[in-house]
Amino acid sequence: NFFQEALRLYPLAPSLGGECTADIIVESKGTKYGLPKGTNVVFPNMTLQRQVSNPDEIDPGRWDVKSKSQEPFLHTFQNGAHSCPGKPLSMLEGHVFLLLAATQFEFSFASERTTCVEYEDNLLLRPKNGMPLRVKRRQT
Repeated sequence: NFFQEALRLYPLAPSLGGECTADIIVESKGTKYGLPKGTNVVFPNMTLQRQVSNPDEIDPGRWDVKSKSQEPFLHTFQNGAHSCPGKPLSMLEGHVFLLLAATQFEFSFASERTTCVEYEDNLLLRPKNGMPLRVKRRQT
């Protein structure tokens, strides 16, 4: 659940795109917008995945639900017929990496001044100016 919550807060791809396959009407705050077939659309993951209560709070428990339909929306891999076929492998690799990294190493910020990380708007989400860390092998 922690891994899913981290992806919800900081998706690797901050936005995804698509093309309207039919004419659609989108309504927002009482205003209707027409999008004709063939229109390219960009979906802002950072915004869509924060449509939950306490959106900026780290809460892995929000994924403890009885059915998939009650889970928060994780747009990173999309859903339905166009969902990412690599999602199960990506989730497994992420869990294995976190498990191995957390059990074998200790991580801390390289500078005590690192309290807030800024992100650059790019194809992939990454920290602006990097994120210097100290990595120390755990004693076995």
